[in-house]
Amino acid sequence: MRNACTNFNVTVAAEIYPPAIGGPATFAAGLVAALRQRGITVRLVTYADSVTHADSGMHVIDISNGKTARAKEYMRALMHPPIPAVVLALGTVTSGIPTLVTCRRLGVPMVLRCPGDYAWEVARRDNRTETMDTYHRRFLSRRLHLIRRMQDSVCEGATKIMVPCSYLRRHFSQFHDAGKIVVVPNAPSLEAASTPDNTNLARPPDYVYVGRFIKDKGIDTIVRAFCHVVSVVKHARLILVGDGPERNNLRELVRCLDLADRVVIVGPVSRRDVLNYLSKALANILNSTTECCTNVATEALALGTPLITPQLPGNEEVMSSNTTLFFEHNNSEDLARKMLLLSLDQHLFMKLSANSIARATRYTFSDMIAATVAILDQARESDSARQVRSITRR
Repeated sequence: MRNACTNFNVTVAAEIYPPAIGGPATFAAGLVAALRQRGITVRLVTYADSVTHADSGMHVIDISNGKTARAKEYMRALMHPPIPAVVLALGTVTSGIPTLVTCRRLGVPMVLRCPGDYAWEVARRDNRTETMDTYHRRFLSRRLHLIRRMQDSVCEGATKIMVPCSYLRRHFSQFHDAGKIVVVPNAPSLEAASTPDNTNLARPPDYVYVGRFIKDKGIDTIVRAFCHVVSVVKHARLILVGDGPERNNLRELVRCLDLADRVVIVGPVSRRDVLNYLSKALANILNSTTECCTNVATEALALGTPLITPQLPGNEEVMSSNTTLFFEHNNSEDLARKMLLLSLDQHLFMKLSANSIARATRYTFSDMIAATVAILDQARESDSARQVRSITRR
């Protein structure tokens, strides 16, 4: 494969960006920095709660504005000169819709990063129980039908679609051209982390959750499971790293379960501190059923920290029984059993930790960025070729 050209302008259309927390924000920041390091001129457009942290190459849209107003402002920011050679949208609806409209107006190609099926995620929040592959076969509410149509329109309008796993490629290939869907696995940037050491037998019995405090993440189940653990494992701690609308509810749950001295709600911290918490934990716990191949999962693996998580489609491409303890989603008793198993079996921890580090070598940040640059370059060149053909016909 030829080396991708890096002498072009890219606009990255993000939905969230630091200092906001969460995997998408971390991904966006790492991507923008890496593209700029490769000599690519990058402009960033993103939503945020405030505009105080914007730099010269960044347009921040105040998310407190109404939906229509902020969408229009987002499109104006995307159209701001200079016109990019290609636009990379990091979401299918909130950033994808204004990006699609803008790219059509400007006549530039759009590359879409599709981390999941957003319409299905909304369906899950509405208490729909179907899987990602079957929910569309059942009756969809008016709102859900509209979201699905918007997502499909964005996918159809994209020149290339990037997905983090083969499962999502197969899923979206049911509805869209499989030839333009490319698997680019998530990979962590660990520059701020120390070298993982799975030979350290003195890791404290600390279980860590990292992410946004929202209902979708099932953090309350993690807290309830930990309530069973503390009666067996002395000095065990549950560390919740992040922030979000469920913060006060979690504090109240911790108080009601009399776990104030065992559950630490850290709040938002620097990326270096996030990686530090992960690297010293006995396990990283996840309890979401709407995410596959998450950023924090690949970070934990690379740091030699075993995962305890529900078994979801797509996740088996990143984790396995050699790196992960799987439990039934939202089953606090099953989760507690897996937490205790890891606490009481030092050899199991050693095995999972060593296997995690070995498995994570398949996913490097440099490879992810190289693949992304190649896709952006292909989209740019295919659009240039299309324009040449159009002029020739005239």
